[in-house]
Amino acid sequence: MTLTPEEREEIVKHRIEQSLRTIEEAELLIDNLKLSAAVSRIYYSLFYIISALAVKNNFSTSKHKQLLSWFNKNYVHPEKVKKEYGRFIHDLFNKRMEADYEVFIDFLKTNVLGYLNQAKEFINDVKKIINS
Repeated sequence: MTLTPEEREEIVKHRIEQSLRTIEEAELLIDNLKLSAAVSRIYYSLFYIISALAVKNNFSTSKHKQLLSWFNKNYVHPEKVKKEYGRFIHDLFNKRMEADYEVFIDFLKTNVLGYLNQAKEFINDVKKIINS
């Protein structure tokens, strides 16, 4: 499907807003000690901001692993973003899978707060790239 520049810009804007809304949801979940759900929302906040970047670059997929591979190839490996972001998004993808599908999984609030803070930095850095 070919998008007009206006349609693409509208989707990018929506995905950025979705990312920011989702990180706010994660904060509420952390405040209420719903840590597994918070981990899932933190991951999705990253997924949405990377999706915005992908749409801006005419790349589209609904597959998480494809999107993360695209991001690594085009932004992590050429060092357009911090190298550790590649590992962070991969680790958070795995933690989201655990949070969503494992029966007995507990997360420590201090760890989840760390994911949240790193996710906020990640989102801000990717937003700068999108807006440049």
